[in-house]
Amino acid sequence: MKTATVREFKTNASRFLGGREDVVVTRRGRPVAVVTPVPAGSMRSLLLGIRGILKSAGVTKRDALQALQEARLEVYGSRRS
Repeated sequence: MKTATVREFKTNASRFLGGREDVVVTRRGRPVAVVTPVPAGSMRSLLLGIRGILKSAGVTKRDALQALQEARLEVYGSRRS
């Protein structure tokens, strides 16, 4: 796992995001974020990764489903798919 300050991460974001390992971003020596690569493979593995992020952020199932519905409407319009 790599570590970078906020400034280092902003300056070299492409380099950090091009890697395949987590990056811990720190501010004044304290971790403030973990940037995790999107898992390769199926849509299911991607959604399971997102589930972990939402859970650790304290997002409720209801709020997540509501946001997903709003995003679906924005992307696909009002038709059901």
